[in-house]
Parts: sequence; C-alpha cells; structure tokens
Amino acid sequence: MNWEAITVIIFFGVVIFFKQFGGDLIERTKWHENGRKKGQKRWEWATTPPYFTLKKILYWILLSIVLGIYIYLGFQLESIM
Repeated sequence: MNWEAITVIIFFGVVIFFKQFGGDLIERTKWHENGRKKGQKRWEWATTPPYFTLKKILYWILLSIVLGIYIYLGFQLESIM
C-alpha cells in the first residue's frame, strides 16, 4: 500500500471521528462554556432596552454587513459547484 492511500484513509477517518464525536468533546471543555456564556451576555446586551444607542446601532450594522457578505459568498460558492 502506498503512502498516499494511507494518508487519505487517515484523513477521512479523522474527519468522520470528529463529525461523530467532535461536538461532544468540544462542548465539554471549559473554554467552550465560557465562550457560550460570553455570547449569551452579548445577545442579552444587544436585545435589551435602551434599544437605540450608538454602540448598539453600530453593532447591528456591522453584524448585518458580516452576515450579508457571508450569505453572498455562500451563494457564490454554491453557484460555482
């Protein structure tokens, strides 16, 4: 058996392993829990009164731009394939 075949088998094995078990492994870590709590605080901050402050308006504009670019690039990638 040549090295390329072994490399491909190992690569797909690792991908399948993380597809099956990666989510659980990541969710058990301390940094994931801290990141989730931090994200929850940001969401609560962005959706509580006062709704219209300069910081919140800039936050939602930036979020809309990033999401729009992400969706546009996703559709471009989909149309290429």
